[in-house]
Amino acid sequence: MVTDDYDSVRLALVARRKLLGLTQRQVAVRLHSSASYVCQLERGKHMPKHDMWVRWAKALGFDVRVSLRDDGTRGVPEEERVP
Repeated sequence: MVTDDYDSVRLALVARRKLLGLTQRQVAVRLHSSASYVCQLERGKHMPKHDMWVRWAKALGFDVRVSLRDDGTRGVPEEERVP
């Protein structure tokens, strides 16, 4: 689940960068980072911390909002979950 969420957001950020016609270097400047780090983020080779997600999204013009979801299984051991 986390990986799927990460991948969908990551791919949306990559698509936005390309839509805006920005290079990884240009995004890196906005993030005060390196182009190689942006490349790693885009390829899914590095899991950024929350603040980097927010900075990355804002650098590409996204309005960032946080939503919490509970599927009812958080904190419940696997063997005790009801299918």
